[in-house]
Amino acid sequence: MTRLNVPRRVYPGHVPIRLGKWQERLVYILGLGLLLSGAGWLLLEHGVRVEGEFGPTHHWAQAWLLKAHGVLAMFAVWGFGVLWSFHIRPAWRLRRHRNSGGLLFASVSLLSISGLLLYYAGNETLRGLSSLVHWIIGFAGSIALIVHGLLIARRGRSRHDSDDHASGGSQSPASSSSKAERGSPPASLSTARTVSAEKPRLAR
Repeated sequence: MTRLNVPRRVYPGHVPIRLGKWQERLVYILGLGLLLSGAGWLLLEHGVRVEGEFGPTHHWAQAWLLKAHGVLAMFAVWGFGVLWSFHIRPAWRLRRHRNSGGLLFASVSLLSISGLLLYYAGNETLRGLSSLVHWIIGFAGSIALIVHGLLIARRGRSRHDSDDHASGGSQSPASSSSKAERGSPPASLSTARTVSAEKPRLAR
């Protein structure tokens, strides 16, 4: 069976909702950047103090980590909106990876809401609760992203293996007949060779 020359992760009869390689890398780079900047800020905020002119103070890297986290968060929200149209909604309608995808969707939504409350909430109690929710969901969302990616990768490998098995285990009649024609010479050619081989014997 001749395999169709289709783009990566697009299979006949399936909706092409899988992300491309560069899109996957961008998602994981943004997720890793948000995780590292957020975890770094959390560690410095609650575990590190440096001696300043007027006593212990915050580490200088905290401000830069917070700025980097905010910039990456803006790109992540923009990317989430892009994925909504061609990846999240179609996959949900096709009932693909609803558990891990739904958990990831809920995590991103809660992170966006709690992040806005951290910036704009005036009540300190509400800001403290938003901070707690934000970093807990941040770690949980990172795990959900990894699980979601692993499940999709496993599904893609199993489908690819099944396609290889189907293409290797069956042959079309045209290919079989062409192989037979290539493997054995025509009858007229075999007869001509036999006659030419007998002529020297008769001459002797």
